[in-house]
Amino acid sequence: MSGDPQENFLQGDSNPFKSPESEYGQVSVEVDKELDVRHVLRKSLDICKGNLRVIIVGSWMMAVSFAVCFYALMAIPFMIFVVFNEIIKTNVGIHPLDFLLFSALLIIFFYLPAAILFLSSWLITGLNRYLMAVVRGQRLDYKMIFEGKKLWPLFGTFFLLFLVIVAGLLLLVVPGIFLALCLWPAPYLISENRYRAIDSFKVAWELMEGNRRAMLLLALALLLINAVGALPAYVGLLFTVPYTLVVLVVSYFELTDQPTYLDLKEESDALGTTDVPPEAPPLS
Repeated sequence: MSGDPQENFLQGDSNPFKSPESEYGQVSVEVDKELDVRHVLRKSLDICKGNLRVIIVGSWMMAVSFAVCFYALMAIPFMIFVVFNEIIKTNVGIHPLDFLLFSALLIIFFYLPAAILFLSSWLITGLNRYLMAVVRGQRLDYKMIFEGKKLWPLFGTFFLLFLVIVAGLLLLVVPGIFLALCLWPAPYLISENRYRAIDSFKVAWELMEGNRRAMLLLALALLLINAVGALPAYVGLLFTVPYTLVVLVVSYFELTDQPTYLDLKEESDALGTTDVPPEAPPLS
């Protein structure tokens, strides 16, 4: 294969500009990048315009898969409850209502969060990796959403993030929002094989230094966009939710100083070359 990175890009083997698949913690991340909210929103919109089909299809494949898997997982404790309820009625001196209450508390506070965290670690992170490939201009495959790479490190990261945010929300809500704004890049750092779970929180915090106000404004803008999308019988969410996910990926790229394919195209235009494609290559 040629040593020219842009020629390799066109051949579609791999993106020469992607983050190296290195050992944990060996990739340095720039921590003084300022987030421009208007620039991120505009760039994300341009990426969505050029890749609308693959973004929407990928996003809703994940959403449908998440829903199906969630209801399948929720059927398991229900079936166990039915079996044990019959046993208790005939052989154990426990009132069925007491068993029902205990089972409900167990599901709500333990099983349900674990199921959501597992599916988030698997499918939502898979979609983020897929959208990263879109933003980089890589060739795509919908199977990327379901690969489950870094599943257990990501599960640990989401679990720690969940505990931190819930603890913050219990402290009059505002600390939880603040911590969510400070730590949201952590799963992206894990999915790119950059850091271990604990280190990812430290780097995420550093990335957000000086960017927390901008991220709050971006979050409010996305909330407003999705609220508008929900108005016409929720149909607009078919477009605003995928756009929101792309905005988060582009924000992560901006914070970590990674180029999108639009940046590469702009650079090639400035140099008077046409080596970088104007949009993501088609699905392989």
